[in-house]
Amino acid sequence: MHSSLAVIPKSLFKSVRTTIQNPIVHILSDDAACIAYIRLTQFTDKTDVLYTQQTEETRVWARRHGVWQNVHVHRSCLNTPGQSNNPSGSLSTAASIAYPL
Repeated sequence: MHSSLAVIPKSLFKSVRTTIQNPIVHILSDDAACIAYIRLTQFTDKTDVLYTQQTEETRVWARRHGVWQNVHVHRSCLNTPGQSNNPSGSLSTAASIAYPL
């Protein structure tokens, strides 16, 4: 998978909380659906500094053999200067992942 989104090693943070906001579900057929939402991830590092990352995500789901499977995800990072406590500044990236059918 190629992604320019930063991955933070678990060893560097103490706690993490993820919230999904404003989910919108589109039923495409009996066997397909799409959900779009804002994902807010907040975590503290080992020194108790709080970081926040906000992303927009869209996921496409397909029912295969009676089981719902995530077949595609797209994520866009929304952080802009001043919205994150991250000293490295702005994150403005996107990643798209297609799972094999």
